[in-house]
Order: sequence, then structure tokens, then C-alpha cells
Amino acid sequence: MRKRILLGCFVFTICLCTGCGQKESHTDQGLEEETVTVSEAEPEDTTQAEKKEMQEDNTGKNITISTSYIPIAHKKDALIVQRSEDIELYGILDDAGTTILEPEYDLLSFVSMNDQDYIAARLGDDFGILNSDGTEYIPLGEYDEIVSAGNIGWLAKKDGKQYLLGTDGEMTRELNGIYKCVAGNCYLYEASNSEVNERMTSEMEISSGELYDLEENFVLSSDDIGAFRFTDIYDKNVIEATIKDEKGQQVSYVIFDASGEIIITYGLDASDIGSIDVDLDEHTVTVQNRSNSGQYYEYNLTTGEENVIELETGTNKVHQILVKKSGDFYQLYTEDDQELIEGRYADYESEDNAMFLENIDAQWGLIDYSGNIIIPFGEITQSGFDFYFNGKQMHDISEFSSEDLFGFYTEDQGMYTVHIFSVDLTNV
Repeated sequence: MRKRILLGCFVFTICLCTGCGQKESHTDQGLEEETVTVSEAEPEDTTQAEKKEMQEDNTGKNITISTSYIPIAHKKDALIVQRSEDIELYGILDDAGTTILEPEYDLLSFVSMNDQDYIAARLGDDFGILNSDGTEYIPLGEYDEIVSAGNIGWLAKKDGKQYLLGTDGEMTRELNGIYKCVAGNCYLYEASNSEVNERMTSEMEISSGELYDLEENFVLSSDDIGAFRFTDIYDKNVIEATIKDEKGQQVSYVIFDASGEIIITYGLDASDIGSIDVDLDEHTVTVQNRSNSGQYYEYNLTTGEENVIELETGTNKVHQILVKKSGDFYQLYTEDDQELIEGRYADYESEDNAMFLENIDAQWGLIDYSGNIIIPFGEITQSGFDFYFNGKQMHDISEFSSEDLFGFYTEDQGMYTVHIFSVDLTNV
């Protein structure tokens, strides 16, 4: 199991109380698409009519959903929308553009549990968890708050008491304490500030505190082991934290085991830590040097051994892709030095699931990390830090990209269009 973190970019799974095929030949022609338009009965309010176009190609399905509702986020076959700019009520459309739930909920937000996507919901004072088709998974009103507990189920609160629920949504037991979250699928996390614990979250917030096992037995305190704060829990014996100097300032990232022993100290100052890639199957942690993007520190989680990896000058690593400087241009290769996509490119911008590329004719396009052209060159332009698709700004990429999908929405005269593209994540 691999977990990747990019420090400085925080991904939040929003809790209820606050409302993360065969390769094409590489040409500028992109992926041929066959468009099928699905019609539906016109609703009484024709201003809310949605339409949907679905394109099938040999990488999967590409979807376009047009609506007068404001798009908020998308997962497979579920689009959360807001009624209007003035009315913050939320509903769900499916990938056919059909309204599953009318925008009348005070909160709808995606939450992941046991690698499945669900929707946290609040209607008035009632909280609950919905399936992606809008049906109730944990009925609204059964608990006051509910957040994901990772792969083990849910953490819920009712009348000031806290409960662990299984993956079926049924209560397994009442807890004695009040905890911030379940961290790393293995620990109950109690923040040092008791007021912070009153607002449960699905992800561990970076702070000092104490760890308990799922039976509520004490395991570690950040203060007792000299940690400035816990930063993440990857496994029972892979506990990441920052340690502090005599002045109480964080100076370095370390990995503790469950006994509080330091097994790895990153060979970089805290300010130089870039991306962190943890691979529990390979028992490795790979840390990128923020000050030198071609330098990586790889650590063995079993032995603590450090291996400094220096890419050749002018080479940067994006996921499992090597971007090599070639004169004033760039070329893209796989880790085994095979050309990912033919040609040299003037510039690039990476996203989690895809990469923007500018060719030598100053045309931008989009590829996935297997080299498939997702959006043909010339259909994307850049202005400042923003990208435009056929002349319309691409909004909220992170909220519409998940698993093997890359997405965004555009706006034109009060109508919104959500574009979802299938991508190959082999090299991610």
C-alpha cells in the first residue's frame, strides 16, 4: 500500500460537523471520441434542465454534464451541486445528469471509508451518511456527528458519547474517551487541546496529542517522546512526527515505532521536506528535497538505512515519470528510461492524475501518466496560473479528479459544464 503526501497541499475529508486499455500512438490528434447524448423528461422548472453527453474511447468513458446548478465535487457516478450562489443548499446528480437528490440539503460532502466513497449529509439538525446513489447508509438523525475511521468503519457521536461503528455502519462499542479521529486505521487520536477533540475529523490534524489503541490502551504521547507534533500515522509502527529543539521549534521529521523509539530521521531540515511517498509493501519512505527537486532520500522502514538518490542534472521526477531537460525543452521518460510520449515540450504543469504539456508550437494539451493524450494540443491555453479549455477557465481540478478520473468544470453565462476524463494511473 502506497501513500503519497505533498506538504503544503492539505487534503481534507470534510466531516459532518464542518459542513480526501492499450496505449494510443502519441500524436496531437488525441483520443477519438464517440458522443452519445442522453435525453430525459423535461422537469417542471426548465431552467434546471440538465443534459449529459457520454463519450466512449479505448481508455474508458469520458463524461460531460451540463447544469444550471453550481458543481461542487464529483466522484464516480455522483456530482454534488449547489442550488445557486445565493442559496447554499446541496443536491446530487448522477453521471447521466439526472437529479438524484434535489438541492435541499444543508451539507453534502464526499467521504471515503474502506476505500469506498460515501456522502456525508446534513438536513436541518440531522446528520447521516448516504450512498453515492442518494440512499441512506447510516440514517439521518441516528447520530449527532459521524466521520470516517478509515478502513475499520466510522467514528460517531451521540448525546456527548462517542462510538466506533463497523464497516456496515452498525455500532461495535461505546468509547470511554472523546477522540479527534481514528489515525492510520489503528489508533485513536486525542489532541492535547481538549476543545479540539470536540470537532471530530476523518483525517489526523497536525498537532500534539496522545495515541491509544482501538481498545483505548495508552500507546504514545507526543510530549513524552519529545515530538513537536504528530504529522501522520501510516501503520502501527510507522508514526511520523516532527521533533523540537531546546527553544521548542520543529527542526526535523522522524519516524517513531509504537514504543516511541526513533527508527528514521529524515536527512533534511523540516523546511526542506517536499513530497513524502510511503510504500508499506516495499517498506520504504521516499522524501523529496524541496530545495533540490532532483534529490531524494529513500529510507528502509525495517533497517532505517538511508539512500540518497541524485537524478542527473536537469531531471525531475513527477510520480513515476522522469522529466528531462533537453536544451530549452523537456522530454518525458518512464523510470526504465523508455520514452513516455514522443517529442520535446516547452513547459509542463503536473496534477495528481494528469499533466499539462506545452508543445514547441506553444500549444497546450493534457496527457495522463501513461502518455495517453486526454485533451488534444491546442484545446487548452494558459493565462497566469490558470488553464482554459476551449476558451473557458478550468475550475476546481482537485474536487473533480479521483481514482482514475481527471475532471474540472467550466462556466458560461450561468450554465456550468463538468468535464470528466478517464486516465491511466499505471505510472502513479
